[in-house]
Amino acid sequence: MIKSIFTVVIGLLISTTSFAVDDTYWKIFDFDKTSADSVEMIFGAPDTIKIEEKYINFKKYQEVGCGQINIYAFHYSSERGDLNVLKGPLGKASEAYIFIEKNKVYAIEWKYKNLFKDSAYSEWIKSSRFSKRKGKDAVIILGVWKPNDNGVMFVECFTGKVSNKCDGEITVGYSRDYKDK
Repeated sequence: MIKSIFTVVIGLLISTTSFAVDDTYWKIFDFDKTSADSVEMIFGAPDTIKIEEKYINFKKYQEVGCGQINIYAFHYSSERGDLNVLKGPLGKASEAYIFIEKNKVYAIEWKYKNLFKDSAYSEWIKSSRFSKRKGKDAVIILGVWKPNDNGVMFVECFTGKVSNKCDGEITVGYSRDYKDK
């Protein structure tokens, strides 16, 4: 019994210390199954809600005095502190958006800017998980990774025409893989 517990603890220590970036927090998302309530229970209340709705529906909802919104995003910011939801695939992010449709998560987006951009860029460049492809005139650098059967991750950043390094923020998007659907 003690040997089993010891083996599990050592296994956990090895698995959490073998990577520079902790994948624990973003890997919990199971697209179209993870609920908005689960996100809030695990990560806490978001800082703000971003709403995405067709204008015609928005006007209709205003006219009848109700607000049934089916697509929205929880927004979390690093200004609030060291939140686990900000621990994305390239390390700690400036902000994260959890996109929800009909109460189920369908995508996540992390923004790496300011203090978080350089370490995210270093992580991306040294990572063998993400591809790296420069766009025309090195204005954009793109990366793709398929971490599981139902998800795909995209990384992008914009560069100056002179530099090969990201000048602006780095964005990592993780969503259900529509290719097989």
